[in-house]
Amino acid sequence: MKVKVRKVFIRFFLVLLIVIAAALVLRAVLNYTEGRRLERTLADLKARGVPLSVADLTSPCPDESNAARLWKAAEELLAFDKNDAQVINLANQAFMRGTALAADQVGAVSRLIEKNRRATELVIEAAGKPCFQYGDPKVNAVVIDMPKAVEMLRASRLIVFDALFSAERGDVEGALKRLGAGFRFASKITGEGPLIAGLVAIAEQKLFVFGLVRVAEGRAVETDLLLRALQDFEPGTWKNLLFESLRGERVFFVDAGRLMFRGGPGGEEALVGKIGLGEKLLLWLGRPLIKRDLIRGVLKYEDVEAQARRPFYETKGFLEEYEREITTLPWTAVLSRIAMPNIGAAFLKQAALEALALAARTGLACKIYRNQNGRYPADLAALVPGILPEVPVDPFTGKPLVYRLEGEGFIVYSLGSNEKDDGGRMTFEMTKLIMDKDDDWAWKESK
Repeated sequence: MKVKVRKVFIRFFLVLLIVIAAALVLRAVLNYTEGRRLERTLADLKARGVPLSVADLTSPCPDESNAARLWKAAEELLAFDKNDAQVINLANQAFMRGTALAADQVGAVSRLIEKNRRATELVIEAAGKPCFQYGDPKVNAVVIDMPKAVEMLRASRLIVFDALFSAERGDVEGALKRLGAGFRFASKITGEGPLIAGLVAIAEQKLFVFGLVRVAEGRAVETDLLLRALQDFEPGTWKNLLFESLRGERVFFVDAGRLMFRGGPGGEEALVGKIGLGEKLLLWLGRPLIKRDLIRGVLKYEDVEAQARRPFYETKGFLEEYEREITTLPWTAVLSRIAMPNIGAAFLKQAALEALALAARTGLACKIYRNQNGRYPADLAALVPGILPEVPVDPFTGKPLVYRLEGEGFIVYSLGSNEKDDGGRMTFEMTKLIMDKDDDWAWKESK
């Protein structure tokens, strides 16, 4: 009996060894073939000029030309305690809702502006620099140093409030200069970072456009100042934000895959945190599947980036399909489930920025037209080509912005994501892809 039991165990052990050996051989073959496919895919993309590393995203940026050098100094100088953070946050909430600040709020924000004057001056100076390189381009995109988003948003809010207070004191020219410089600076941070850098830039630029509206809307402004503002807020400053940040996100995705192949604290653990021996073994066994997933994902970014070049109203079907795909990924798509973002919200935020910026530029153009002709234009076509290069198109509908004369003034606006004419009323909040409540993006002059 003991002999039979021993034979059974020996046979079981041999079968187990054969199965393990076959699995390891299969894993080795798949790892090799998928690795070769991955090499060919990345080589083809590289040959076509697609950036696949942080170094590929950036050009040489000497210190004297590097806006990030000035921003790093500003980061060190920005001083916000807990009370300061509450002051600026509450003031920003009132500003975004179009509510006037109370006298004590104005005083508190003014003191905060002066407290951080040198830091915001460095941001204004950085806007004139041609490049922005914050992190080491030789570092993996997952672990590269990035600008501090909270500090950047705080600095932007201070610049906007400084501009508003300056305009109220009569210095409209200085106010518009600050806003234009802040707007230009915000676009610089997307060159080397992932999608989150683009979202920060979009949020900042939206803030500066709101500032422009509050400074120039309903106020007599000289034509040369309006023309300068029109140039500062030109489409090239915001059009490529999403595209550039998605290129950075693809690099992040590729570098995340490279980390998962490396293993250890400097590898997969830098991406997913400390893991146990069993999880490490599963990742090692699943490496061929990760390589296959990396190929699928890196090619998917081709489609995503192409869509980022198109108007928002043309991308809706793609975004719906992408959302279905990303939420139904199989368990084998380990890398995509960890590192591939749901991009619908990013596309929406970019479209909202574009709608607001186009309405603002059209408002500026109408004010210029009135300064030149003594009246507002009868329609937007009258602004072309003398002031605007073309009639502005609503990114949500593909149709011209809504424009109409109202008494002695006018209103111009985008319909927003619900594509309903809500009369130009704005909520200033975008919480989902399609909103039921008012979300038009407008510029209005009463006379």
